[in-house]
Order: sequence, then structure tokens, then C-alpha cells
Amino acid sequence: MLEQIQYYLGESFDPYQNLALEQYLLETVPEHTCILYLWQNKNTVVIGKNQNCWRECRTEQIEADGGVVARRLSGGGAVYHDLGNLNFTFLARKTDYDVGRQLSVILEACGALGLDPRKTGRNDITIDGRKFSGNAFYESDGRCYHHGTIMIDVDAGKLSRYLNVSPQKLASKGVSSVRARVVNLSELCPTLTVEQMKSALVEAFGRIYGLTPQRLDTERFDRPAIERLRARNAAWE
Repeated sequence: MLEQIQYYLGESFDPYQNLALEQYLLETVPEHTCILYLWQNKNTVVIGKNQNCWRECRTEQIEADGGVVARRLSGGGAVYHDLGNLNFTFLARKTDYDVGRQLSVILEACGALGLDPRKTGRNDITIDGRKFSGNAFYESDGRCYHHGTIMIDVDAGKLSRYLNVSPQKLASKGVSSVRARVVNLSELCPTLTVEQMKSALVEAFGRIYGLTPQRLDTERFDRPAIERLRARNAAWE
């Protein structure tokens, strides 16, 4: 039985740090608790746990532009992150983990901002058939997370330039390019900001779960443990 919901607003734009903190929160999430972690990466391609980075993205182009490639624990495809994108992660023990409820938080937050999103398939959230949120999932030792992107004002030129998407995959979606398949929410709501989306998500979290979201106490973080995870994420290996 879920007893509390907590949230944490990330303070770093470093993908290795953010993914380290995500893993740390997963490994330490208390029983009967669901955590919502909101975070952003600067100029980063994040690949799935089993992907070959040289096939999925143009690594030399990314690095020449001062960007980085990072690998996450979950499966799924490569995604581009910049400061026009907001990442979310729901973390809970398996007994309190509910993907449908978690997705409802995203849908509720977007609806409160005047948008009309739809869940399509297992992994995508779309508006008018165009994707603005991709989702992925991970489980280890009875602990689970569900994370994803929310494209608010992502640089679509860099997204297209960095990612290698097969023509077959695009054709299956009925589009000719990555840019045609995705949409920034700012195209639909020009005044929308990342900060507004953060607030909407925390408020929707409380409404969907029927509990008051409590800000996570970061004083209890094991900083050396997080730094060890960061070093692993940043390693070439």
C-alpha cells in the first residue's frame, strides 16, 4: 500500500551525474513510496543498454559539437536530450509500481496545460499522431523505474543530425524523417516553458495518487556512492 509520494528536481545538466542519481534513487527507494525525479541533460545522446552507439548515432558529430553519449540501464532506442527537453523518472518497489498510473500523471499534466495527448503503443505519448514523449522501463531486485522524455523546445536540427534512424522504421510510421515524426509542445503551446511543465507534473502527481508530494530530502544522499556511479557512467568502457 503506497503511503507517500516524493519528488526531486534535478540540479545538474550532466548526463553521467543524472543517470547516476537515477540509479541511486532506484537502489534506495523506500517501501510504500513512489518518487518522481525530474531532470535535464545538456547536448546529449542517451542510448539503451544493449545498443551499439556507432550504429545508433553519429558520435563524431556529437563530440565535435561539444556533446556527449551516455548509456542508460533501460532498453529502447537512442534519444537526443537538450535543455528544451524534460526527463521524468518514476521509481518504486515492484508492489507499488504502476505504469498506467504513472503515464496518467504525464497525460494529466499535459491536459492541465491545455494539450490533448494520447498514449500510443507501449512506449510513446503523442499529439495528433506526432510523438513528444518516449518511455522506457527497468527492473532490478524488486525495484523498478519508468522514465521518459517530454519534448518542449528541443533543437530538431540536432536531433536529426545526431540520430541514425533506419528508413524502414520511419516508413513504418508513415513519415519521411525523424523531424516529421516528432513534435515540440512549444509548437502547440508557444508560451509553455520547462518550469511550467515541472510544476504541472508535480501537481498532477499529487492528484493522480491522492497524496501530497513531498520534496525529497537530499541531505540523506550518499554522495560518494553517487560519484562512484557517475564515474562508471562516464567511463569509455
